[in-house]
Amino acid sequence: MRQETSKQENRKTQILDAVFSIAAEQRAWSLADIAKRVGVSKTALYRHFANRAEIEKAMDERLVAKIAEMAASAQPTLNGIRVAIVTFFRSYPGYLNHLVFRFLSDPSFLGILNGAIRDGNPLIRSYFEEFDALTGEARAEEEIWLQKNWISLLVASYPAEGMEDMMDGLVTTLESGFQRLAVPTDTRLDDLERKSLIEEEKLPTGNRLYQAIASSIQKHGLLKTTIESIAEEMGIAKSSLYFYGKNKTEMLGELVATETKTIIEFCVDGISEGETLAEQIFVLMSIQADYLIKRQDIIPVFNWIRIEAVKEPRMEAPEHPERSELLDRCRTDGLFEGKSDKKVRVGMIMKWASLLSTSCVVRGKVAGLSDAETRKNVRRMFKSMMAGDKDAALPNAVNGA
Repeated sequence: MRQETSKQENRKTQILDAVFSIAAEQRAWSLADIAKRVGVSKTALYRHFANRAEIEKAMDERLVAKIAEMAASAQPTLNGIRVAIVTFFRSYPGYLNHLVFRFLSDPSFLGILNGAIRDGNPLIRSYFEEFDALTGEARAEEEIWLQKNWISLLVASYPAEGMEDMMDGLVTTLESGFQRLAVPTDTRLDDLERKSLIEEEKLPTGNRLYQAIASSIQKHGLLKTTIESIAEEMGIAKSSLYFYGKNKTEMLGELVATETKTIIEFCVDGISEGETLAEQIFVLMSIQADYLIKRQDIIPVFNWIRIEAVKEPRMEAPEHPERSELLDRCRTDGLFEGKSDKKVRVGMIMKWASLLSTSCVVRGKVAGLSDAETRKNVRRMFKSMMAGDKDAALPNAVNGA
C-alpha cells in the first residue's frame, strides 16, 4: 500500500514538473501538452488529477511552498529577500509565468503569497505583525510600498538579454531610491498634477470592440472571455473580428499599440512641464493615471489582454516613434554618468513608472476607491519610488533592526 502511495506521489510530482517546464517555454498549456511531456495518455493523467483545476491548485500549492522555502533561506535583510525572490524566478521562469498569470486573474493571490513569505521568514513575520496594526495614512503608504515591491520584483525577474545589470539596478533602487533626485514639494506636485489633466474633448471616442470585450468579461469573467464570446457580444461572426487583425495575436497587439500610442502622445505634450527628471516622472505617472481614470472602460479590456499576453508571449506591443521623442525630452539630472546607454536607462525608469501608475488605477478600481484617492495613491507611489525603503512606515522591522 505504501509503495502504491509513493508511486502515486512520484507521478504527481512528475506531472507538476512537466507543467512548470511547459509554462517556462510557452506559458499556456493543455492536458495534451502535459501527457506528451510525461509520456503518458491524457486518460492516465486523470488517475492523479480529476481535472485541470486540480492541477492548477497543485501548482499554486507548490509555488507557495517554494516561496516560503526561499524566504526561509534568504539573507536576513529586506534586500536579501528581494534578491532571493528575483534569483529564484530567474532560475525557474515557469513559476514566474504561473505567478504573473495568477496575479492578473486573481488579485487576492498576492495576499496568499505574502502569507507564505510571512510564514517562512521571521523578519517578514515581524514586519507583517506591525503592518497589521497600522491604520490611516501609514497603512495606505505601506500598502503602496508592498505593491511597488512585488510589481518591481516581477519586472526584474523577467529575462532581459543584455539588460541584466539594469534589472539588478531596479532591485537596488527599491532599497535606495533615487538619492540624486530632489522630491518636489506637495505644492509643486499639486501644480504638476493640474497641468497633467487631459481635456475631455481630446480623449478618443468609444470603441465598439472594447465595449464588447468589457461586456463579455462582465458576463463570463476574465478567464472565460474568448474571441467567440466577444463576437457574440458584437452580434457578428467570429471571422468578422479579424477585420481588426489577421489573428488573435495581431488583433490584440493592435489594440495595445493604439492605446499606447495615444498615451505616449499625451505624455510627449505634457512632460516638458517637468523641470527636473523627478518632476517628469511624476508628470508621466499623472498623465497615465488621468487617462485611465477617464477611460475606465479600457481597464477590464487591458486586464484581459494582459492575461492573453501571458499565455501567448509573441503578443508584444510595437515600439513607437513617439516614445523616442518622449525620451529625447527627458532630463537625466546627473544619473548614469559615464554610461553610453543613458537614454535606454531613462526609458526603463519611465516604463517602470508607467507600470506602477497603471497598477494604482487598476487597484483603485478593484477596491472601489474614489478618483481622488486613486490619484493620491499615484502620488504615494511616486514618493515611494524616489525614497526607496526610507519611505517605508516600518524601517526598523524591514531592516531587521
